[in-house]
Amino acid sequence: MKNGSRAYCQRCNSMLRHYNAHGLDRTLAYSLGGLILIAIANTLPFMTLDIEGQLETADLITGAKELAARGMYLLAIAVVATTILAPLIKVGSTIYVLLGLKLRRPPPFLPQIFRMVEFLTPWAMIEVYMLGVFVAYTKLVDLASIHIGIALYALASLMLTMTAANASIDTDAVWEEMERRGLVPAIPGATQGPRLSCHACHLVQPISAEHRLCPRCGARLHRRRRDAITRCLALVLAAIILYIPANVYPVMTIISFGSGFPSTILEGVEELLTGGMWPLALLVFFASITVPVLKLLGLLWLMFSVRLAIPM
Repeated sequence: MKNGSRAYCQRCNSMLRHYNAHGLDRTLAYSLGGLILIAIANTLPFMTLDIEGQLETADLITGAKELAARGMYLLAIAVVATTILAPLIKVGSTIYVLLGLKLRRPPPFLPQIFRMVEFLTPWAMIEVYMLGVFVAYTKLVDLASIHIGIALYALASLMLTMTAANASIDTDAVWEEMERRGLVPAIPGATQGPRLSCHACHLVQPISAEHRLCPRCGARLHRRRRDAITRCLALVLAAIILYIPANVYPVMTIISFGSGFPSTILEGVEELLTGGMWPLALLVFFASITVPVLKLLGLLWLMFSVRLAIPM
């Protein structure tokens, strides 16, 4: 492919690949910047609360510590895993792979580590954490004086940097470079007969009963996920059932001087609108109401369309 060219699917017209000759160098630069931002976000103060003359300084790990101290260990582990460990491992592994491909003698396990990078991408949930920080800030600003620390700005910058790295990386180019360096076997493309695409590295290959694992990345190959429609429909129905109490019951209760009031998601959006913070209100409404509803309805329509053979 020529630099800047795009390839589109002939069936659904979605973009298969956008080739950029300098995409890997840009991804490496973003990842190196992300590693510096991770160091800043995890070592400097996140925010300082001034409550009636008492100063409380919080860092990135403080929330997880408080959750663990209150017995919510699973939630504390989830916060640490998605906001600290997953971004750190993802950025570090990306640097390891991309720098390794520039060396005369590449380090070991590059294919396995790059496959792990692909796996960790959806688990680095910094944007979800930042949304929670924004909402908490609006709730606490009336109770205390809040001073934003450098770590919060670093975390916001890290969110943008990782987004840019995800947008600039060309995974096919990484695998092609590994193939050129002899780190993975060279496999001819499948042009005729039944074909199979690897879910991990997206290699299109002929279907063979002998190969249960992808010859390039080692992921398990399967033509269809067993009972995929039934499982997806069951999970969608469960999500719809859970979505009702998630919006009816309160998600947060603020207690100040012995009195407090609960608030649901919509009440929180109303409160943000009343306070004049309409961009944040729209963001919360879009992320918590619009996207889940549209996704559930879309999945439900697709599942019933397949089950009932409704023309799309």
